[in-house]
Amino acid sequence: MNPVKRLFGLLLLALVTFSAAQTVAITGKITDNNGRNVSGAIVKLKALKLTDTTDTAGNYSFGAAAARGIQPSPAGPVPFFSGNFLTFTVARDNELVRVETFDCRGRCVAAFSEKALAAGTYRTMPFPAGFSSQMYFCRVTVGNTVSRLMKNPLFGGSGRTGSVMQKSRLAKVEAAVDTLLINRAGYVYTKYAIDSYTGTFDVVVTVSVTVAPDVDTYQGIDEPMYITAKDPYATAATVDAIVTSKLYPAPDTVELDKVAGIPGMYEQMVYFIACSAKSGKDTILTHDNDSITITYRAASPLTTVATAKAIWLAMMPSVKPSTSIYLGLKNPITVIADDRNITDPSITVHIASHKDTVGFNLVLPAVAGSPGSYQGFVGASLTQSVAGSVLAVRPPIDTLTTIYQSCALNTPVVSDALQGTALLWKATSVSIMPDSLGVGYHGTTNVMNLTVENDHIIANSFNINVKSKKDPTGFAFPVTARVDTTYLFTGTVGFTTGASSATNKTISVAGNDTITVWYFDQIMAPPETSSVSVTWRP
Repeated sequence: MNPVKRLFGLLLLALVTFSAAQTVAITGKITDNNGRNVSGAIVKLKALKLTDTTDTAGNYSFGAAAARGIQPSPAGPVPFFSGNFLTFTVARDNELVRVETFDCRGRCVAAFSEKALAAGTYRTMPFPAGFSSQMYFCRVTVGNTVSRLMKNPLFGGSGRTGSVMQKSRLAKVEAAVDTLLINRAGYVYTKYAIDSYTGTFDVVVTVSVTVAPDVDTYQGIDEPMYITAKDPYATAATVDAIVTSKLYPAPDTVELDKVAGIPGMYEQMVYFIACSAKSGKDTILTHDNDSITITYRAASPLTTVATAKAIWLAMMPSVKPSTSIYLGLKNPITVIADDRNITDPSITVHIASHKDTVGFNLVLPAVAGSPGSYQGFVGASLTQSVAGSVLAVRPPIDTLTTIYQSCALNTPVVSDALQGTALLWKATSVSIMPDSLGVGYHGTTNVMNLTVENDHIIANSFNINVKSKKDPTGFAFPVTARVDTTYLFTGTVGFTTGASSATNKTISVAGNDTITVWYFDQIMAPPETSSVSVTWRP
């Protein structure tokens, strides 16, 4: 076989490693920078994926029993190129290492003679001096592990060509076979490199007393604050954190409970309230855009004071009508408000109109089962307001304004035409409906029964008018409110071939006549006449 092809094929083979059972016998002690033993610390051996927890004296250990079945590669990570530099790792002391470089013809153009090296990571230039830009192959042998790499192209070198790399060109990067990872509440997370899987490794960790909320910004009262303190010297069932706000600086002591299974960690949940008085335990009095400060003093003998800050923002309240247009006086006006910053049983809004620009306060009770929601009702009148229940409106159309001042905000929330949430009150035209519109009426023994709809009349009755071709003047007669509604009225008109009679409510007719019932509505702008016509035949 062509030697170049044979070498190229060999260099494309996967990395071959020889793994032997790794002996692990590691012990050590974890102490802090004050010389105190650190118990309950989680110690991990990163590469071998072993874990231990320090005892009351701060001791940990990894033994052969714990590492049973683990067979790490003695060659460590796969060698790799970074630019023209080759990096490889020696996992054990006194491993025999050889690096050979071949050109595209299969000739060995550079070699690092087999030599025993200490454990560590090494970096070298494996190419001959003054190398040309072509394809090269490298074979790296570390103990029983052989790795083959291809490099193409190279950036050309300079200087005199040589066949053997000089020892001075081999640089040791680090001598670590694994890393200890130490984690314990109240201490800085620590990484500690080790150079052997046997021996004693004592590690000093740094005390780090902290206190912190779960997030930096809170909004409304539905989202509680979780306060967490980490203090390695605290052993009591509870510790105290002091909470203050910028607008309400009176200190509030919050007891933090010990977290089971995590030494040195304490936690508690507290709520916000945005009213003039606090209610219940673990609540923080606050206001929109308030700065919350949390302070924790470390347990003796430490003197550390840890602080943290958060911001509380109010959720924007709203106040508005349930619909944009209310017609007449027949239905009450529904006013709804939403304020997620409070839990009050009721709130007060101010309502006014163009007719009653002063207006009055209206109490909105809380809606059951819907925290933060409030709803109330107010009637409409064409005459005058009744504080708390009826608002005077200007016919035929008026715009109402509602104003709500939340205790969580400095400025009120306004619902009006400028805000695009105007509540319109509007009167509708009077509607007159005879009981026989299409067929008409016959003779003088029948009567015309009328139903009149008028949403802006508050009296029990009012007058409408009737006339005919025979009697174009006609007369006025009353219609009376129905007992089951306040906006429907009824009345009757009879027919006579003699003279009309307002007393008898009979209109004079002759031949094929036309009867017209009409009403002149002065509150409309401009005033308008509503009418309906029917036929009468002998």
